[in-house]
Amino acid sequence: RANLIGVNLQQTNLTNAKLEKIDLNGANLSSAIANGTNFEKINLSGANLENANLSNASFRKVNLRNANLTNVNLNGANLNQVKLDGANLKGAKLSGANLNGASLCDTIMPNGSRNEC
Repeated sequence: RANLIGVNLQQTNLTNAKLEKIDLNGANLSSAIANGTNFEKINLSGANLENANLSNASFRKVNLRNANLTNVNLNGANLNQVKLDGANLKGAKLSGANLNGASLCDTIMPNGSRNEC
């Protein structure tokens, strides 16, 4: 597992990349472009993904607990069984996104409401 805790990837273009087994806890991916990217076994807890484009990305066994996903584009993304507990999704675009089985306890939803558990 690669350890990239706290790394700054702000505005990085990761389009269609395949990322797996990486610890990105607390990383800065704000305004990153990662449409079509495959995230597998990634720890993004506490990461900043504000304004990132993650459209059509696939998340498998990904931890996004307490992540900042404000105004992120997740249109068409597969977030099946992703851990989003405590994450901030305010203003996020989720059209066509698959959230089946996603964990959303205490998550701030796109409309600003908190999802209670």
